[in-house]
Amino acid sequence: MSIRTPAEEYLRLSGVHNASRVTPAEFTTRVFTPDSQFAAILDATIGHSMLIGHNLANTTYQLWVRFASNPNFKATPRFRMSAAGTPQRVNQNGEIQFHEMSDESVTTQVLENGIRWAFTRQSMINDDLGILTTTPMRYAAASQRAKNKSVYDILNNNAVVQYDAYALFSANHGNLAASGGDPSVTTVGAGRAAMRAQTDISGTQKLNITPRFILLGTDVETIGEQFVGSLADSESPNSNVINPFRSLIPIADADITDTNAWGLVADPTLIDTIEFTTLNGQTMPIIETQVGFRISGQEWRLIDDWGVTLLDHRGLYWNAGASA
Repeated sequence: MSIRTPAEEYLRLSGVHNASRVTPAEFTTRVFTPDSQFAAILDATIGHSMLIGHNLANTTYQLWVRFASNPNFKATPRFRMSAAGTPQRVNQNGEIQFHEMSDESVTTQVLENGIRWAFTRQSMINDDLGILTTTPMRYAAASQRAKNKSVYDILNNNAVVQYDAYALFSANHGNLAASGGDPSVTTVGAGRAAMRAQTDISGTQKLNITPRFILLGTDVETIGEQFVGSLADSESPNSNVINPFRSLIPIADADITDTNAWGLVADPTLIDTIEFTTLNGQTMPIIETQVGFRISGQEWRLIDDWGVTLLDHRGLYWNAGASA
């Protein structure tokens, strides 16, 4: 069917018995009234197409970042606490020592993003169904890819951590490989050792962090997947020597600009890394609509509220790869 066919059926059910003979100008006016149920049908089509586009976008950030919610668009702090002090031995008639934990804060914020498009009188006459199906699908997918890129740009740009003003991956943070190399038991083992040695903010207690994910640039993707999937340690001449990193989850993404680089990420539920913040828990874009006054037709706008913040360096480790 052309888009006009179901629109004519809607008008006939609404009492316009000569719907097939209505002129194009009058037809559009009758279909796109403020209380039009046909407009509601188009809204459902738009919403379904948007959902498909959102879900089909080939993004990976959601696999390893922390998700959180802010109640409004104001800057909101996130605090990281120091570890609890170790209870001290108390001698007879001795005094129990007082301990106070310290904290540091990082500011998160949700920002509004949006785009607008319309199904006009000309679209109706031209039977441009793509505006109802393909267009919202592509907008939703583009919004999802923008989120993905924003997360990986924190790694690509080696962003500065708010609470200490050092670059994310640096000698100061102890999470940057001294020299590059492909994923192997040796290089990944060095990364794991560095993550385990990270301390609380007081510097007194080791956190014993274990990596859960290995992020891979596209040129090292195959090597990384082979490494993780191998039962044996490929560096050992003895095939009975196991690969201790088989439990790592490989995640390759084209938004990692250094295609030879790779990194380790801890479980975000155990320690903060990068936070993806939504407005009141709304993870999907919102579709709003109105019958156009400046245009002859119906308008939609996609609104997507989100923010990305680097919370902590300790759950992240980076290796520039073999070409570095």
